Amino acid sequence: MARSVNCIKLGKEAEGLDFPPYPGELGKRIYENV
Repeated sequence: MARSVNCIKLGKEAEGLDFPPYPGELGKRIYENV
């Protein structure tokens, strides 16, 4: 089952990314919110 996140880009619940796209804090923020 896919992760579900409250996407800040779409402004609603959506399927989350499979892995952080960048290393470090930026990647973590994107992974948790997009």
